[in-house]
Amino acid sequence: MPEPLPWPTVQPAEPIARFCTQRKNHMRPDKGKGKYPLFLPLPYKELSVARTQGMTDAQIRQIALEHVPMPAKGYATIQAALVLQEGLTFDPNGTPYPQHADVVGWSGDEARDRTIAQVLADASTLVDYEGPARTG
Repeated sequence: MPEPLPWPTVQPAEPIARFCTQRKNHMRPDKGKGKYPLFLPLPYKELSVARTQGMTDAQIRQIALEHVPMPAKGYATIQAALVLQEGLTFDPNGTPYPQHADVVGWSGDEARDRTIAQVLADASTLVDYEGPARTG
């Protein structure tokens, strides 16, 4: 497992990963992207993500094995800047692992949050554990 990141705040250029636990609802392997439900903070008020700066695919997968309660089918990455551009922020709490953060600041308005989740999904790059990542 990599060491905790040397800076306490999430930097705009950092890659952020969201683990996919449902192939049908979370993944668009034909497009190499995540689906919008992957990026919705339901049923919670925050969205759990991993800060993956400097991490290998094997290290990211290890986080999923150790900390995701359901088997991960893959993960989708986005740049932290996109989250910030959508008016959300990060709580880099480091719990339950050092690279953990929560995306916070969701409005609670279903339509608005879904629109933001769709923007994040459209910008994501999928790493599918059952196939190669695509960037189209």
